[in-house]
Amino acid sequence: MKIRRLVFDEHNRRHIARHGIEEIEVRSACGNRHIIRQARNGRLLLLGEVLPVRRILAVVLQPMAEPGHYRVVTAHYANQRERALFDAGSEGDTSHEH
Repeated sequence: MKIRRLVFDEHNRRHIARHGIEEIEVRSACGNRHIIRQARNGRLLLLGEVLPVRRILAVVLQPMAEPGHYRVVTAHYANQRERALFDAGSEGDTSHEH
């Protein structure tokens, strides 16, 4: 799966800001090493690394009609379970497509 475009608007920017996250961090997590899992309601959960600080973000994406375009629903710093999932799923994997 290739992410060609992340869609942000004032609503989702304010929402992720309430979690202490900035748009640039979401873009970093999606552009660096990450894994993607199916989430509820047709959404995707992306767990990705923000460099150079190596923080792991959990980003919920809503696929849009255009292939490769995703609206950011929310994002937060990964909890312990999500970090373990990221570590297990990305071990030895250097690709960005999953």
